[in-house]
Amino acid sequence: MLINKTFQKFLEEVLSLAEKHCGKTFTKELQSLRIERERLLNNIWREDLFPEKLELHQKDRIYRDIDFDTTIHYAVKYLTTQEYLELLFEIAEISIKYGEFQKGEHLLQLIATKHRLHADKKLLAKVHQKIGIVNSFRNNFKVANKHFNKSLQLFTLLNDTKGTVAIKNDVGILMIEQGNLSEGEALFKEAREMAKSEEFSEYIAKTNMNLGNISHMRGDSDNAINYYQMALDVIDKEAEYNYDSVALLYLDIALAHKSQKQFPKALEYLHKSLDLSKKTNNKYNRGLSYLVEAEVYCYKGEYSTS
Repeated sequence: MLINKTFQKFLEEVLSLAEKHCGKTFTKELQSLRIERERLLNNIWREDLFPEKLELHQKDRIYRDIDFDTTIHYAVKYLTTQEYLELLFEIAEISIKYGEFQKGEHLLQLIATKHRLHADKKLLAKVHQKIGIVNSFRNNFKVANKHFNKSLQLFTLLNDTKGTVAIKNDVGILMIEQGNLSEGEALFKEAREMAKSEEFSEYIAKTNMNLGNISHMRGDSDNAINYYQMALDVIDKEAEYNYDSVALLYLDIALAHKSQKQFPKALEYLHKSLDLSKKTNNKYNRGLSYLVEAEVYCYKGEYSTS
């Protein structure tokens, strides 16, 4: 058994991005390095040196992790400092999408600390925002809030309205996750008004989605579905870059129907959500959808399916 397909797709996406930035010569040299490195490792991988028993898939995962690290460190030879930092950020985004949070945060921290003086303010603002998001996933709320504040300061300094809207939305989510519904609701409404004035459809959708989540948490499923529908009305559902956002919206609609015990409707939207998450290989969204689907089948009494 080799490494799982999701991790393989993750690596393929990272290598494809690196080639896009660095060129085909980079990829050829990387492949040559990989072949030589694995030949050397296989020669020294003896039981007297590594007494612990490793399965083939465990060795392969170690090799592929080395591939990832080699890609990161070798790309610096092919790019200017600014280009390299942009590549690190984009790879961090891919890592987060695939649930490789440790890898993603490590790259973001590299930019925020080691390369901080070489990164422009907008990139640093996005970096701190992403570090905040990763830590909110891990329930490290204090750390997340610290980085969101740093990001907000930079976006404000740059007069970047879209960035400011994004952070207010993120902090609103953080408030909700800590049980502060009223504070979160106020932030979402403030962000939504700013988004409407600038016609940022993505954030009009996101803030409506989050207001829907608050309604759902308060037990008002009908109002929640209305908010979710308002979000769907302004987002381009056919645009590939929106697939993850639409997948989450479908998941939220499914949750609302589950609360109303409308199980066929809930499953309909769960399957829509899963179809999109599979297209983008979003491990986090897929996991949430499978969890909710299991709950729905449990409520239906189909325990083996659940």
